[in-house]
Amino acid sequence: MTAITAWEFPKKLLQLINRSVIICCMELKTYFMAMTVSDRDEFSARCETSRQHITNIAYGNKPCAEKLAIAIDRESGGVVKAETLRADVDFAYLRGTAKNAA
Repeated sequence: MTAITAWEFPKKLLQLINRSVIICCMELKTYFMAMTVSDRDEFSARCETSRQHITNIAYGNKPCAEKLAIAIDRESGGVVKAETLRADVDFAYLRGTAKNAA
């Protein structure tokens, strides 16, 4: 069996279950701490921040900026949703998934 990197996980998981649609959402702490230190460094670099900063966010010691929440969502392949990092921001509107008010 070939090892996969943490950011390849969502795509590989979907391939393994015959392309079935699964909505998978994970907390940042669980996702990030499951990576090796070198994978965390690479992930952080792709998010344009430091490993230490993401660790502080994951443990609730620092708030997550909107730009970083979007980068984490993107780089995690949607496993860690921006909405879980910044509940005060209306990402549903930006995604086009907002429910219309009656």
